[in-house]
Parts: sequence; C-alpha cells; structure tokens
Amino acid sequence: MRYIFTLTTGRSGTAWLAKLLSQFPDTQVHHERLKPDDWGLNTPDISTLMEYNTKGNTERVRQFWLQKVNFLETNVKSGTYVETSHTLGKAGLIENLDLFPEHNIVLLERNPIKVMHSMMRRGDYKCLGNMWIWLLDPGYALNHSRPKGKTQKDLCQWYVSEMNLRIQDLLTKNRVNTVLHKTGIHETGPLLKKLGYTGAFYDPGPVN
Repeated sequence: MRYIFTLTTGRSGTAWLAKLLSQFPDTQVHHERLKPDDWGLNTPDISTLMEYNTKGNTERVRQFWLQKVNFLETNVKSGTYVETSHTLGKAGLIENLDLFPEHNIVLLERNPIKVMHSMMRRGDYKCLGNMWIWLLDPGYALNHSRPKGKTQKDLCQWYVSEMNLRIQDLLTKNRVNTVLHKTGIHETGPLLKKLGYTGAFYDPGPVN
C-alpha cells in the first residue's frame, strides 16, 4: 500500500487536497481524522504532541506511529491511503516514515501572511486548548523560536514562522521524498502527475 501525507502549517490547503485526491479510484482519503476512536490511534492526542514537542521522537511517540501503521495495514483495503493533516508533522511524522515504505509527502506552501490572517480571523490562539490540540505551545522545549509578544497577531505570526523553521529543519535532517505544491498557483495537473494520478479531474477550488 502507498501512503500520501502532508507537511505544512494549518490553513494551507489540506482540505482542498483531500477533496482533490478523493476523486481517484482505489484511494482512501481522510482529512484530519477526528472521530472519537481516532484520537490516540490515527490522530495524536495531547499527550503525544506534548511528548514529541518536549522530548522529541521518544519510544512513546514511536509507539503511536507503530500502532497507527498496524491499524492502517489491517483496515485499509485501497491501494493508496491519503491523510491530509497539519497535525501529524508536529508529532513525528517525518522521523517515523521508515514505517511507511512506499510514501509521498506533499509539502503544501501558502503565502505566510495569508496563513497568519486566516488564523487570526478564526481566533486560533484565543483558546488555550487549541494550542495543544492543533497548534503549538510557545513554551515547548524543542521550539526553534519564540514569539515576540502575547497578542493574537504575535502568536499567529510566530506559529507560521516556527512551522516553516521546523519543516526546513526536518527536510534538512531527513531524506524525504517531497512533492511541492504552492497554494494559489495553478499547479494541480503537475501535482497529480508527480503523485502518479492520471485521468480526468476537477479542481475543487478553495475549501474552508
């Protein structure tokens, strides 16, 4: 089975990519698995995220990925499994790619100012729980940077910058087969070609 995952910030096109790839046969697609049974199994829970961002890719974090791949190998019947989520990259996805022998990583890039403004409009950093479930806590030990202040703008701007620093660091330290897609630029056809998809498709347009 082949796996396709994403590496990106939030608000950068993961929902769009899920709708795009769901058009193709023999492909099971999920965008941010959020059902009750998914937490701790397919989607990292708060404890896994805190562990990874405080101590790194520990045995406990590795165990999350082991149980995830075992579950998918047992339950997915399609030839390609797609999961588009910005959360996985904050919990050891890249460091544990050896568990997914055949895989592609789609690196979604969107203008960082647009990402920041989108986050601010939703008030993403107004909820403390949201920091731990979806985003990043500015106090995590393994952060590459710190926010300049405590306003919503400061925190959203920091998040985007921090994620971009992390992504570059992960790609530098690990040999990863990435496929770049710049959101907002008409690269849908080339993206699908690089992922091995052929045939007719429609561009679902902006999502969320």
